[in-house]
Amino acid sequence: MQTVRQRRLCVPRVEPSNGTRSSFSNTRVARLRAGTGGVPKLDATTVFDDLLANRLKGGLGLDWFFQGDLERITGRSPDEFVDAI
Repeated sequence: MQTVRQRRLCVPRVEPSNGTRSSFSNTRVARLRAGTGGVPKLDATTVFDDLLANRLKGGLGLDWFFQGDLERITGRSPDEFVDAI
């Protein structure tokens, strides 16, 4: 089984044509979580913890983190996404 070492994913930037940036990001993350709309499924069945302690740091814009038991997240704002793995 392969592991994913870095869990902060960067998705290509696309500006929303309608609605707010937050609702647009919610839609994109929902599609990635479900594997719909022609994108791969990203969830605890496809992203694996490497069982090493890591510090995940948020940056500009909205972030989506995959957090294992040993991960610590800093710089996360309340509207960002965190999925346990």
